[in-house]
Amino acid sequence: MELWIVRHGPAEEPDARRWPRDDDRPLTAAGADLIGRVAPALALAIGGPRSLAVSPALRARATAALLAPAFSPPAAIETWAELAPGATAPPLFARLARGAAAEGPLPVLVGHAPTVNELVGLAVAGVPLERVRIPRGGACRLAFSGPLRSRSATVAGPWAPEEILKGRAHGDGR
Repeated sequence: MELWIVRHGPAEEPDARRWPRDDDRPLTAAGADLIGRVAPALALAIGGPRSLAVSPALRARATAALLAPAFSPPAAIETWAELAPGATAPPLFARLARGAAAEGPLPVLVGHAPTVNELVGLAVAGVPLERVRIPRGGACRLAFSGPLRSRSATVAGPWAPEEILKGRAHGDGR
């Protein structure tokens, strides 16, 4: 069983005057362009069809909106509160574990640091620590041996957007 994790693309810097709610910060124009270029290569590496589970924050939703059409057929997008900025990894892992019993692949997660990085730590080492740092617009893949449980995953990546564009997110992840 595989779980792909994508960190949202480069976003505007926090500015309380422009975005009183941090959740409303958008991707930068360069960030949107980057995700648009990375999306086909990432969708190819992930395979399909897949659904996307995404943070309610605008920058993550915009990342998912650019990634979804790269899948064939286009990926469905579902907002998960467990991926919101400031969320912790254990409730996210619990939701994934509950859904892992269902038929079909796990959704591709689109979220924020430190939550997505802590999720990797929980899956691999059993502790929600940032063992891996996924760069903005980057991704990693967790492979679970058997049921989705803490300490049962191996990680491939993380890959920066530039590495994804070069096809390094394929195969063994090197």
